[in-house]
Amino acid sequence: MIANNGAAGMPNAFGTKFGILTRIGSIRSPHVSLCGHAIRGVFVDALPIRYDNSRWQEEFLKNWPAGSSAWLSYFNRNPNGPDYRLQRSVRFGAALFALLFTPD
Repeated sequence: MIANNGAAGMPNAFGTKFGILTRIGSIRSPHVSLCGHAIRGVFVDALPIRYDNSRWQEEFLKNWPAGSSAWLSYFNRNPNGPDYRLQRSVRFGAALFALLFTPD
């Protein structure tokens, strides 16, 4: 299984204001999962990381002012998220999982 949460400290999907953490454990997550799968007793979940979006923007601008390389690459992603749709990523992941995984 491949689990890639992207950048945990900023939105990973369009229209969201949270990062995503990949949790791997031997028991089910006690937290609400965006998506997840269990393989041979190992639970892999994508969990949202919620944070203060306004504060993030303030701190970001202290380090990377408007026009800087980092600002050009990342600043717009925080309030809007990237062009990826969360539902599409989850569906693709589930379809790929079903295609590649055959239980013993």
